Amino acid sequence: FAVAYGITTHVSPIPPITGSEDAVRFFMKDIEVLTGGKVLVEEDPFKAAELIERVILEKRKALGFN
Repeated sequence: FAVAYGITTHVSPIPPITGSEDAVRFFMKDIEVLTGGKVLVEEDPFKAAELIERVILEKRKALGFN
């Protein structure tokens, strides 16, 4: 539900949707256009934290918060 509300959501371990290229593309990229949220899959917690921070900074910049 979080992605549907526009929230970028970290998932680990890799979910079983990776079997379908269409599903992976939709949840990793295409859904962001529709809702503003996306699924972020990263098993390394430090890399995940960096990616989440990047998303937060991009959203803050888009809102004019620097």
